[in-house]
Amino acid sequence: MALIRNVLAIAAGMLWAVNSSAADVRITNKFVRAMPAISGNSAGYMTLLNQDNTTIRLESVDTDLAAKTEIHGHTMENGMMKMFKIAGGLELPPGQLVKLEPGGNHIMLMGVKTQLKEGDSVDMTLNFSDGDAIDVTVPVKSLQQSGRVQLKNGSARATVPGMSSSAVYFSIHNGGKQSIRLTGVESPLAKKSELHTTVMNNGMMRMQEVEVLEIPAGGDVELKPGGYHVMLMGLNEQIKPGEHVPVTLSFSNGETVTIHAMAMKDIKGQGMAH
Repeated sequence: MALIRNVLAIAAGMLWAVNSSAADVRITNKFVRAMPAISGNSAGYMTLLNQDNTTIRLESVDTDLAAKTEIHGHTMENGMMKMFKIAGGLELPPGQLVKLEPGGNHIMLMGVKTQLKEGDSVDMTLNFSDGDAIDVTVPVKSLQQSGRVQLKNGSARATVPGMSSSAVYFSIHNGGKQSIRLTGVESPLAKKSELHTTVMNNGMMRMQEVEVLEIPAGGDVELKPGGYHVMLMGLNEQIKPGEHVPVTLSFSNGETVTIHAMAMKDIKGQGMAH
């Protein structure tokens, strides 16, 4: 009987050790970025707190929803922010919050097998250097809900048969502490999408392409008729009033956000220019 009690005590101790160790990493603020249908990649974000007294590393992340998963960071190169794989994993010092967030370290999901929409969830396994693995279910949210960039008041110019171009307008809010730049735009409805502004040339109002648009920290920029706007050229189909026009925006901090602008026949200020 004494031998049985000792064996049970050892087994219970081993079970406690496994559960205790796994519980030593606290995971909060977790979400996976919703993705447009045209994208095959997404990213996961969360805050990790190592409650143990020794440093460990998040070495890898597994999920059945992606062909490949890596832990990435960001770096500035020639004035552009680029991603890189963090070799050896992400270090978690004891007692310190480590944030995986847009524009910083994150979990990159590549070759996602199905479109991730708001309200979905992703099952992940986080693998740590001490041999522990923690299973988490991560909700899918748009960066409009969760990130630093927020978009609102999206509208698009409805077209008539034969028209090959349209324009999209909206407001951008930068909720971060550093300025960012809008660096790219794309829409599945057009062969080509560009960021434009309107300028006066010899008394005539003309459009001009803009390479980047800066959004100050904590500030707002409005894209509107007669000013900045997204130009859709080579439309694949007519845009009818009431339809939603998807436009995906890429920012210098690594965020990509998709807005679904409502197509309207009449937009205030539209007569001024695109």
